[in-house]
Amino acid sequence: MQTSRFLFLGVLFAMPLLAADPFLGTWKFNPQKSTVDNPSNFKNRRQVIEAGPNSHRITNTWDGPDGKERKTVNTIVLDGKEHPLSNGAMMTAERIDEHHVKGTLKKNDHSQTLDAVVSGDGKTLTVHYKGQGLNIGRPLDETEVFDRE
Repeated sequence: MQTSRFLFLGVLFAMPLLAADPFLGTWKFNPQKSTVDNPSNFKNRRQVIEAGPNSHRITNTWDGPDGKERKTVNTIVLDGKEHPLSNGAMMTAERIDEHHVKGTLKKNDHSQTLDAVVSGDGKTLTVHYKGQGLNIGRPLDETEVFDRE
């Protein structure tokens, strides 16, 4: 009985902390505000960010060139250590503050940094990538902007 009470209290006290994470929720890609090489690659893109233990589970969906829906699911662990992603890349990420996550992605001897920031009003998520494209190695300096749904 004592263990159940502690478990309940732990969940009860953790709920406001999870609810306060401004990254959590559904985000729609905004091509007009973004600076990416090929916005058509992001047609109907949405990100759903869910809470995990010291992590964010990110589900991306978008329409491919053939009109079929594409989907990736990754867990971004916010501990400053390298963890694998579904595309074979490795990612290091850490929370700078409540509204800011910083990370590094590495694949095929290429690397890029990312800065993800949720606006103070919680309505906009901006992710800036800089470095080398992971798959093709070309210079990369892009910003993706998402609006909260």
